[in-house]
Amino acid sequence: MSSRETIINSLRQAAGSKEAQYVAAPADAAIYSDYPKTGDADLIDNFSTRLTELKGECFCADSVSAAGELILRLINNEDTGRYIVQQASIIDDIATSHRAFADCLSTRADRTTPSDSKSLATYTVGISTAELLVARTGSIISRSLYNGGRRFFAIVPFHIVVAYRSQIVPSLDDVFVRFSATEEAWSHATIISGPSRTSDIEKNLVLGAHGPKRLAVIIVDAKGIETASSRIFDDLLSR
Repeated sequence: MSSRETIINSLRQAAGSKEAQYVAAPADAAIYSDYPKTGDADLIDNFSTRLTELKGECFCADSVSAAGELILRLINNEDTGRYIVQQASIIDDIATSHRAFADCLSTRADRTTPSDSKSLATYTVGISTAELLVARTGSIISRSLYNGGRRFFAIVPFHIVVAYRSQIVPSLDDVFVRFSATEEAWSHATIISGPSRTSDIEKNLVLGAHGPKRLAVIIVDAKGIETASSRIFDDLLSR
């Protein structure tokens, strides 16, 4: 009798005649059920709360110009290196409305993602948009097609995501409903919930283990919505 057979027989004898007990998996509807409240203010506040719990940062801006001011204040606290910026209409809108942000892009940013990871690792800040934001989990839905590949979100140490309020959905269930693409536009999609982190070693939380150490999300066109995020935004602008 081989060692493998000996081990298997021992396990069978230890288990006796008891049959394995299986726990029924919850239905998908229970996993992806929405919050009871799904108004604009509730969605933003839920997203902000969940992302903050995951060690991310969330800010609200009532205009694209205000978003540009916030981005500048965020990146000015980082090393004075170069930035990698996604080709996206919302970022172009911000640049059009905020001259200083546009000047920053023209002098310190590249809009084409390098083809190799070594070159991408030389950037200090990455700026992109999202396909959708998920309020229930504080997650970002990103598509590699628009970011020049999955490395865009995995290598740069500080990542800033800018999205419109209309891009927030209550749950992952809504993502599957709204997320559609033609065969030509299909690409790898990633669900990102907070900055990269691990607690594998002695349960000590370490950020930036295999991705961005810092992640900030700016929600644009959140005028009149008082949330913890908007209060943080006001405090940042007053510094």
